[in-house]
Amino acid sequence: MSTSNESIFHYQNVECVAPFSSLFVNNTGQGYPCCVFNDKKSVQIDLDQSVISNFDNINKSNRIDFLEYQRNFDLYKDCHSCTSLDRNSHSQKTSQNLRASNNINYIKTPTLTSLHLKFSNLCNFACRMCDPYSSNLLADDLRYSGPGYDPLRKNNKAVIKFITKESVFYKSIFDCLPNLNHLWFSGGETLLQEEVWEILNYLASAGYSKNIELQLNTNGSIKLNQQELNVLDSFGKLNLQISIDGIEKLAEYIRTNLVWDKWISNFEEYRGKLGHHPGFSVSVAISTFNIHKIQELEEFFEQERKVPVHFNFVNGPIDSTVGYNINEKAKQHLRELYANYHRRDEILSFIKNRPVIDVNFLTDLIDARDNYLIERKIYKNFRAFRDVDPEWYNVLKG
Repeated sequence: MSTSNESIFHYQNVECVAPFSSLFVNNTGQGYPCCVFNDKKSVQIDLDQSVISNFDNINKSNRIDFLEYQRNFDLYKDCHSCTSLDRNSHSQKTSQNLRASNNINYIKTPTLTSLHLKFSNLCNFACRMCDPYSSNLLADDLRYSGPGYDPLRKNNKAVIKFITKESVFYKSIFDCLPNLNHLWFSGGETLLQEEVWEILNYLASAGYSKNIELQLNTNGSIKLNQQELNVLDSFGKLNLQISIDGIEKLAEYIRTNLVWDKWISNFEEYRGKLGHHPGFSVSVAISTFNIHKIQELEEFFEQERKVPVHFNFVNGPIDSTVGYNINEKAKQHLRELYANYHRRDEILSFIKNRPVIDVNFLTDLIDARDNYLIERKIYKNFRAFRDVDPEWYNVLKG
């Protein structure tokens, strides 16, 4: 697998090689060239057809578009999220192009070498900024009362799973594995999913894992035995992205069901066995609840534990979690807090966004959800945000 700058020059007439090399399948059965394409570009996966047949069907029209419009990347605005350099630069590259093989002419011979699968929404956490399509524990949460979530609410704690192990599609996954450069699992909680481990164990035992870049999104709470840790360690390149958004009580609030002492002990075990991989990192979702803790989180993981931290600013789906839906008092607090912080411009640019809700009712929205969960005892030992971080709560209240 090549990670050199040369990849883009093999495909100068397209901005991204994804339609020629990649397939993403989500847990409702929608197939895309990659995870940032919008729904208009999706095609329903046919479980009675092989992975390769679906890859050909899904990406056929997108390949034509990419070739016809050549470098007019404005037609694919969603793709900008994975652009690694300035999009106006002649040396622009995308993450998909960097995963491409230099020995394959993808334009002439489209070849599946990057596979991204989301098997289900099965999860052991109910994260504050998440949704029922990514965590089955949120299916009966008060926040999700809109018509889009009705099917989930009818089946409390519903697990959404499209790819069956008996299907032609699933069985054909194993035929594709020897040719892959890049394999990505997202969830739900990936390390809870039987299908993920079946594939990983096969790759390790067959000796293919050393040739593959494996990307895994995990909440870091799953206790792994030595054999499972060895399987992950066997991959030539491991991008293990561990999601956490706070420390101690704040972490337990944002990622409901998390127990901090157990989580940090498990994280240290991961770090001891897998921390030597350059792709071992922490991913933080910056939301209403922790936007004032960015520097603290960076110091805790990056400075004290030497683990890279990636910050992702939340824009939805829940309005009360969006970090710029806050009042002017809170924004001024952040301006002063981060006056000398190296990420200051990024944070201030984010909070300049215009709120999409009446900020005077922000804490009412937070309290409504918290009170509902406490009254019904939906989650064990759950504490309201007003008790977890009363100082920041009062700032948000205005």
